[in-house]
Amino acid sequence: MKKPISYFIATCFALLLVLASSSCTKYPNGANLSLRSSADRLANLWVLDKYLENGQNRSDSFALQYKDLVWRFGKDNSFDFYGQYKGNAWSRSGDWHFADNKQNINLVNQASDSTYSFAILQLREKILWLAQTDSSGIKKEWHLIEKSK
Repeated sequence: MKKPISYFIATCFALLLVLASSSCTKYPNGANLSLRSSADRLANLWVLDKYLENGQNRSDSFALQYKDLVWRFGKDNSFDFYGQYKGNAWSRSGDWHFADNKQNINLVNQASDSTYSFAILQLREKILWLAQTDSSGIKKEWHLIEKSK
């Protein structure tokens, strides 16, 4: 009598895992399932791995303008970007918040009170991909990785 119940429980558990993993994809490029919240995964120091415009790698041209760029997202919903822009020290700071069921992130620049919206393409513990289409229709993507500690 115990074997049919064990098989039933094991089958239900396996089915639950399959359903959970297929329905938990929030971002187009992953993470399918995470035990850490989106905010916890976002809170980190990030550096650029690749920059794309309309799907074309433009990392070299981006690196000519921006050097040593670091993106920091805090657990307290603060953000900072800092590095060099065309040889001069450059930084932005403000607050961030999720929008559209955590599909987007909005950054409110402290100095100008401007809001910048980015679509989240991928959010993993050590990988963050953001995208934005500018006013001329160019889709820009920032593929970020965790900054080495």
